Amino acid sequence: MNLRSHINGIVADGLQRIRGSAEFQKRVREIELRVSQEYACEMANARWWKKLLLRHRMQRQIQKELDLIAPRGALYLHSDVPEGGRR
Repeated sequence: MNLRSHINGIVADGLQRIRGSAEFQKRVREIELRVSQEYACEMANARWWKKLLLRHRMQRQIQKELDLIAPRGALYLHSDVPEGGRR
């Protein structure tokens, strides 16, 4: 695939498409489950203010991992652009 076909395949809403996909949502659930398991013991023994702090840390960790999968500000290509770059 040459540069011209890449340029023709760039979509404006690529991030929303990816984040709305079933595969991405599955990854979100997997990451959320893993992170909540990592913090489970600490959450169980924490006071209410510590739980707030831990929830914030968990959300930041989840968001960091999701940004690695589908970075904000990246260019996304439409997956069914043929070799010539036109649909």
